[in-house]
Amino acid sequence: MTHVFAIGVIAVVLMVPGTALAQQPTADSGDAAAQAPLPAPPRSSFLDSITVYGIGDVYMTANANRPPGGDNLLRNFDTQSGELRLNYVEMAIERKASAEQLAGFRVDLGAGPTARLVGAPEPGPDPLRYLQQAYVSVRAPIGSGLTIDAGKFVTPAGAEVIETQDNWNYSRSVLFAWAIPYYHAGVRASYAISDKVTATGFVLNGWNNVKDNNSSKSLAAQVAFAPTSRVGIAGVWIGGAEQTGVTGWRNLFDAVVNVAITPRLKLQLNADLARDKALGPGVGWHGVSAAVRVEMTPAWTIAPRVEWFSDPQGASTGIAHDVTEATITVQRAIAAGLAARAEYRVDHSTTPFFPARGGRPTPWQQTLGVGLYYGWASR
Repeated sequence: MTHVFAIGVIAVVLMVPGTALAQQPTADSGDAAAQAPLPAPPRSSFLDSITVYGIGDVYMTANANRPPGGDNLLRNFDTQSGELRLNYVEMAIERKASAEQLAGFRVDLGAGPTARLVGAPEPGPDPLRYLQQAYVSVRAPIGSGLTIDAGKFVTPAGAEVIETQDNWNYSRSVLFAWAIPYYHAGVRASYAISDKVTATGFVLNGWNNVKDNNSSKSLAAQVAFAPTSRVGIAGVWIGGAEQTGVTGWRNLFDAVVNVAITPRLKLQLNADLARDKALGPGVGWHGVSAAVRVEMTPAWTIAPRVEWFSDPQGASTGIAHDVTEATITVQRAIAAGLAARAEYRVDHSTTPFFPARGGRPTPWQQTLGVGLYYGWASR
């Protein structure tokens, strides 16, 4: 990159009249050559349009139940207690498609327990679990610009994402873990209807599969609405046959509301409703969550979260129960891209569900955890 920049600077200097290095017309070049327009400065190279990202994330939790094996149930990513654990390491490379550059791509490579957990439902080859995303993009010059992506990409549903640094809490909500998919493979097309409304349509293989588990495709739609600079609303529907060898559609409805009450005080609401006809009439799950993030100082933030999740037939978690959860997370920014989080969380089930020391399950689970993450970008 430095060499490209240096070459560009030298080229510009050579073309600027009046400098010691400017090219001067020779005596026999003639008036036409002497007055010919100078060539335009070189355009940015392909490499200049690429951004590289990287993250690293470790954690440790203590579970008051002291469960055999150290398992934190109903959790994803921070699943183990009693030891320092690697969560996730990821590197991504991206070239965004835009009005200026009509073709783009993104590839995310991940490693660690999180990569294995996210990829566990994949019916395709094992190496796919380490490829979080891989898609190509094309920007079609239609109206405000139609962006089409094809490949594997993370789900549009939910208020949280796989990368810790982009969430308010260290642990993910029950809704993120049990109500929605992680990723899809297929095609999506996004179009900005106005400066406030963007619509996206999807044709997908299904939930959490690059290799389809049946011959039916799933469909999805997302509408994002930003009525003001402080309010963002997104609604998602995903529908299709997701069971292997069984007919009947699964429909998921997801809604997320983000409100910046002040620059330092933010509110996030999330609701999910899923029904799977292949499992029986009325079988499904639903829930709601609410989170607040307060920036106390530029270095310190605090983020409480509460939620309720109902799985009345056990179609999602494997047991029929309702779960409530409350979490409070304190974050300390240490340096650029580096931050530490401390978190206290309580989960409660309407049945004795959580393993405890001595072998008798309990309806309660309390954990105290700390996490450290680092993220960077090339530009």
